[in-house]
Amino acid sequence: EGSCGENAKWELYSDGLLKISGSGAMADYAAGGTPWNKYRSEVTAIVIGKDITHVGSFSFYYCQNAATVTFEEGCAPTSIGKGAFYGCSAAKQITLPKGITYIGYDAFYGTGYYRESDNWEKNALYIGNYLIDVKESAEGEFEAKKGTTFVADYAFSECGKLEKISLPTTTTSVGAYAFNGCTALKQVVINGKLEK
Repeated sequence: EGSCGENAKWELYSDGLLKISGSGAMADYAAGGTPWNKYRSEVTAIVIGKDITHVGSFSFYYCQNAATVTFEEGCAPTSIGKGAFYGCSAAKQITLPKGITYIGYDAFYGTGYYRESDNWEKNALYIGNYLIDVKESAEGEFEAKKGTTFVADYAFSECGKLEKISLPTTTTSVGAYAFNGCTALKQVVINGKLEK
């Protein structure tokens, strides 16, 4: 147990539960740089406390045995750092709270949820109303599903065959480099009003 942010702390219980508690933002880490990294194979569940406002970059990097990721009721983080859940291959179900306005690059890459083909709709991976990633093989026109509120960093990265992307009126934020490497892209239609 120890600190993982100015007012955030972590504790790993004997049953494998890694709980982040306290308040405010978690620290951002480099891959493998968390204070619990040497115990990551023991982590079977992750709980983010209700007063945490930011899930730090690479926080749960390769916690491969973490089958559940839970945000406590009332938890309303505004951001999830890059690679936060990267490689959490046992995490097949992920539900995110509303109100997130930033999701970093590869935040959910390699999770069980990411790897499950049934979670992909028309070449796109959503978690709730958040558009997380689009397969590089997507081509022609892409229309984000109704209700999409946010597009993650690099979501369309290297989709070199997409020519048109349409986002619904509910979309208020598009992450950095969302269209990076979209060399055939001619038009992006944003039907809503972007805040970010």
